[in-house]
Amino acid sequence: MNKNPDWKLTTSEGITPELARQISEFRKNFDIDQSRQVRTSAPEYYIWKFNDNPVDNGCVAMGVSDDRIVGVHTCTWRHAYYKGKKYKAAKLGDAFTLKRFTGRGINTSLGKSCRDWALSRGADFIYFNPNEFSLPVATKLNLIDHPHINYYFWLLPIKSSGLIKSDRFKALKKAADVTTKGIYKALSHQSKKGLELTGPDFDNAFDTLNTDLSRRFAFYFDKSAAYLRYRYAENPDRKLYRVVTYRNPNLKSVLIFKDTIQWGLRVISVVDWYGSDSSSMRKVWLKFVRTACEESYDMAAAWFPMKSAFIRSMLPAGALPYKSKTWTIYDNQTGRQLLNEKSLILFTATEADFI
Repeated sequence: MNKNPDWKLTTSEGITPELARQISEFRKNFDIDQSRQVRTSAPEYYIWKFNDNPVDNGCVAMGVSDDRIVGVHTCTWRHAYYKGKKYKAAKLGDAFTLKRFTGRGINTSLGKSCRDWALSRGADFIYFNPNEFSLPVATKLNLIDHPHINYYFWLLPIKSSGLIKSDRFKALKKAADVTTKGIYKALSHQSKKGLELTGPDFDNAFDTLNTDLSRRFAFYFDKSAAYLRYRYAENPDRKLYRVVTYRNPNLKSVLIFKDTIQWGLRVISVVDWYGSDSSSMRKVWLKFVRTACEESYDMAAAWFPMKSAFIRSMLPAGALPYKSKTWTIYDNQTGRQLLNEKSLILFTATEADFI
């Protein structure tokens, strides 16, 4: 029960246009850094996110004071495959509370509301990618950091002149020179056979590859053509996404990236990267790096586990591990099995859903 008299908890399964507008206005309190443009917070984004998901409608839990939103936490759905079996997964996220309302347990209450809602709707497991501010909330909700995935944020400097503008990355200027002058020269001689760069178009070959992933990964989220069309082709940010594929002759690997602004720099960001083997994944990665060089991006970025299967697939254009990220899982029966899993897990920015 909410014991705070100055705010109340309310939830919505799915979302109305008016509520989408209110949440969009609320998010403006946190989107004040114009040097970072990663994802839209327009009302249509929330309508798409909570009403159009092919798995099921999402839920929004809100703290409300004087008829104004002061805190938000959300839950959305994915299908996932664990050792060949299909599961219904719930993702907690979008955890924001106005600064003057922090310290009142709002974030924890909203997160608990979303977690309990997901369990009541049949979630097999629940996950959350908290930042340093939300990590204590995850702990209170009995979500445990996966001890074996080693999930990281990776950076590959591309253009030294852009990095000079950022105090954060001046030390990477020399590495950027090496990337553009050395690695790009090597990549220019690579075979382009079977590679294609397109917009977010997904044919039935993606379904076949989605099934084949079970032979390589113990756990991965659904990457069927239908889901990918929803996630990228129908996304309000659809014009910012592009897809690199490799076919020989069947679809072997996929890399999806997005045009973003981070730290005031043009950053080409990998949101998904997977394939049937390391060699095929390397082909789309190197095509991605070549595109970053040819189109004069300042930096390339990616999110994936620090595992040899991924590291080998970047060579000879390897990115640098910049910062570890947290993937917490609710400690129920299925979640506990996954927390103990040491085999290869596929987890990317698509699953984190922040870009």
